[in-house]
Amino acid sequence: MELVYGDLFAAWEIAVAKSLIIKFQKNYPWLKGFEFEDLLQECLIHWYLNRASYKEERGASIRTYMAKVGKNRLQGYSESNT
Repeated sequence: MELVYGDLFAAWEIAVAKSLIIKFQKNYPWLKGFEFEDLLQECLIHWYLNRASYKEERGASIRTYMAKVGKNRLQGYSESNT
């Protein structure tokens, strides 16, 4: 079952989260035990709650910042399972 986010997230936001999850699943095989859609939802919710903290003047693109936010969320899973 694929989740539908309507207008809540742009296509690029969903793509960034999916790409990040795929990379993490390659590096942390135990992460494959989690449903992909659950991880996607976790990343997107975490991004939603933190995207207002993005500051363009710090030099990173919003996509780069989103990837960092998502990585931090997924890193929490890896730290609790190592």
